[in-house]
Amino acid sequence: IKISPYLFSSQIGMFDERFQLVFSQVLNVTEVSFNPSSVIVFKAPEGLKVVTNNVVIKDIYVYDISGRLILKKENINESSSVIAGLPLAHNVFLLKIISREDNIVTTKVIN
Repeated sequence: IKISPYLFSSQIGMFDERFQLVFSQVLNVTEVSFNPSSVIVFKAPEGLKVVTNNVVIKDIYVYDISGRLILKKENINESSSVIAGLPLAHNVFLLKIISREDNIVTTKVIN
């Protein structure tokens, strides 16, 4: 077909099994990874913004440096979220981010 036109003769009618498509190469589909480098946390005017690389976030837990739970945000179901109401001046927070598939990424935020 690439070199010259494909010509053929046929009788009148419908022939559903005349051609067969065969794929010889397997498509390379990369799986979305959920690791600390795929999570971005930055300070926004409305609070801390957490953005993942197209991974749906289920829950976010915020801890202080001593390990006390400060805030929890559950049932997010989006790939980004804003954590409002944190005292952002001169604090260190540990964020435990849980994906919909229950994978966990923990990241440290220093402000």
